[in-house]
Amino acid sequence: MSLDLNSATAIVSLTGLGIMCFNKLKNRNETLLIHDEMHQPSIIIYRKAEKITDVDETEHFFGHEYMPIITYSRLELKGRNNNLDKESLSIEIKGIDNCGIEGYEKYQSSKFDRKSKKSDPQDFRWMVNIEKDKLLGSGKIVRKPSEYRNSENKKLDTSKLFIQNAEFFTESIVLEDNNAENKKFAKFMRVVIPKEKTDKPINHLEYGYMADYVGAKIEANLVSVKIKIGEIVHTHHLPKTKTPYIISIKNATSEENSNSDMPIYRSFWETKDEENIDLFNFGETTKLFDDNGQKFDPKKFGGDAGGTRKTCNLIESDANSIEEFLP
Repeated sequence: MSLDLNSATAIVSLTGLGIMCFNKLKNRNETLLIHDEMHQPSIIIYRKAEKITDVDETEHFFGHEYMPIITYSRLELKGRNNNLDKESLSIEIKGIDNCGIEGYEKYQSSKFDRKSKKSDPQDFRWMVNIEKDKLLGSGKIVRKPSEYRNSENKKLDTSKLFIQNAEFFTESIVLEDNNAENKKFAKFMRVVIPKEKTDKPINHLEYGYMADYVGAKIEANLVSVKIKIGEIVHTHHLPKTKTPYIISIKNATSEENSNSDMPIYRSFWETKDEENIDLFNFGETTKLFDDNGQKFDPKKFGGDAGGTRKTCNLIESDANSIEEFLP
């Protein structure tokens, strides 16, 4: 049985670089949004377009055309009053009064197989759990603040997102080519990356498909959106209407980024396992090897860089709170 989104008051659409967890004590979803020069935040709230003219900018969501009504963006809206300051940003989205769900739930269909694209495309289990899926190795792991620095020796910035009284699902799984007319889904391999050239067989296993976007369905009489930028709090109330509002949160740029997210994600964990693990598109696994298809050559592929994905994907952690990743 598929998830019915028509009864929602608002649907949150979330994509980009971030670590998501579910706080059992506070009964809410928490996401640590991670920012660098390639991952910048934007927030756009849409409602269904009643009449569309040639000059209207619309987006297609769930079978309907939507128009933006509220926009916060650092990259796209320079010069406007509502620019984001990612260094002091927190977002809180919450269903109020007559909520369909208290706290949070994860949408799961009766059967799920990550290696089969026949599984329900909205099942939350398409989400990559970096800890359960042992993408940090098989040894002991400890969550910690990141010490990662970019090529300009700058630390990562972070911001906080809290969502409460919502059902979480995945909107789609990763496509091989976002521009292709015929949808081809990208299956991934779990690959242990040697730190130097080796004659030994490369440890790789079939992983399956993964989520591209995460959604949160909020069913309530009212949805509150609070955006705190520095000391200023912007509050928006979205009342229930015939069609849901869309709250789109993106933490990425429009530019294609071929670098893996895994080095950044790994920096939030201390591990005793020295091996680096990444997820590679099936079609990209040939890039792991030399021209003879035998020896792994990290210099040829870019050292510790991982799969060449054009989109960055959220990951899930079993942490109780994103505070475990903050100083």
